[in-house]
Amino acid sequence: RACEALGTSLGLHHRLAGEPGKVYVLSLDYGPRRDRTAMAVMHREPDGIVIVDRLDVLEGKNFPPNHVVPIDLVEQWVHDRRKAFNVELLVLDPYQLEATAQRLAPYLPVERFESRGGKSNYDLASTMRCLVANKKIASY
Repeated sequence: RACEALGTSLGLHHRLAGEPGKVYVLSLDYGPRRDRTAMAVMHREPDGIVIVDRLDVLEGKNFPPNHVVPIDLVEQWVHDRRKAFNVELLVLDPYQLEATAQRLAPYLPVERFESRGGKSNYDLASTMRCLVANKKIASY
């Protein structure tokens, strides 16, 4: 709610395309079945605020008969965002997307972020809390 409140005060909205002169980062968190697949487009403003420009979420139960989010749909999302935004980097967890990382690497720099419980999750949660508490991340 804090990210949305800041986004409202900044006049943010869901973006279909990037703004000229801005550089964007794509982020993927793949949850094939029970979890959800989250695909985000973000950028950083000159004042340091991270802006979530777009967040698309897919859920496996919506893809019968296997009830798995198709990886080719996730990869198509990346290609479509590359066309619409000035993307400089793709960040993903390679656990179930290593093949995707390898396929996309010729088109886009890929950073592998492995979040495997414990300290990694703590670091991620601490960073997110700090961004929210200090009003350094905003969403539409």
